[in-house]
Amino acid sequence: MSILSLTNVSKRFGNFTAVDNISFELEPYTINGFLGPNGAGKTTTIKMICGILKPTSGSIILNSIDVVREPEKTRRSIGYMSQTFSLYSDLTVEENLRFFASLYNLSGEEISKRISELLEMFGLREYRDTLTAELPSGIRQRVSLSSAILHSPSVLILDEPTSGVDPFFRIEFFKDIKEYISQYKATVLLSTHFMNEAEYCDRILLFNRGRIILNGNPDNLIQDFSQKLSDIKTNKRASLEEIFIRLTEE
Repeated sequence: MSILSLTNVSKRFGNFTAVDNISFELEPYTINGFLGPNGAGKTTTIKMICGILKPTSGSIILNSIDVVREPEKTRRSIGYMSQTFSLYSDLTVEENLRFFASLYNLSGEEISKRISELLEMFGLREYRDTLTAELPSGIRQRVSLSSAILHSPSVLILDEPTSGVDPFFRIEFFKDIKEYISQYKATVLLSTHFMNEAEYCDRILLFNRGRIILNGNPDNLIQDFSQKLSDIKTNKRASLEEIFIRLTEE
C-alpha cells in the first residue's frame, strides 16, 4: 500500500503549465528522489503535496487523506526541510528546537522527550547550548533536520538539503536519514541536483518540463538505459548523470 499517491495532477498558472498530468506512488519506508533542472516542476509538486498550492486538476492522497480537500489534516504527517537555513541564529540549538516543537502543538513533556531523543540520535548534545550561528554547516543541517522531524512525521520532504555542505557531512547526513527511517518508519522525498545523492534513493523520479520522464530504481534505470547511450560502444556503464543529461536534452 502506498503512503502517497498522485493521480493525473496538473498545475497551471494562467497559460503556463508548471506540472503536466503526473501520476506516481511512494511506498512506505523508502527514499524517493526528485531530480530535474530548474523549472522542471519539482518545487510546484512539493508545494501541492504539502497543501500549499491547490492543483488545477487531479488528486493527491497522503495517508489515505485527500490533500486537496483536507490539507490541514495532512500537514501533521509532513516534515519539511528547505535548502535555506531556516533556524534562528541568535537562539541556541535547544532553544530553536523548543520553539519549533511549540509550533507542532506538542506538550511540554513531549517536547523534552523528543528533543532529548534527537540530540542523542544526531550527536548534538555537546551543541545544545551553542548559538546556531556558531555551528559548522554540517551540524546546522543536523539541527535543521531535527527541527523538521520533532513531530515524528510519516513523510519527510527534503528540498535540496545539502546545498553548501561539504562532501563529508553530505555522507553523514544520509546516514542520519537512514537512521531516522529505520527508527520511525518514515518515507522520504528528496529534491536534489547531486547525482551521487540520487544513488542513495530507492526510487528516482526525473522531472522535465512539468512531466515525469523517468521513474524507477537507480540500478534498474542504469541497466535499462545504458544500452541506449552512445558510450555503450566503449563497454562503459552509464552513470545516472549521463542518463539525466541525455534524457533532459531530448
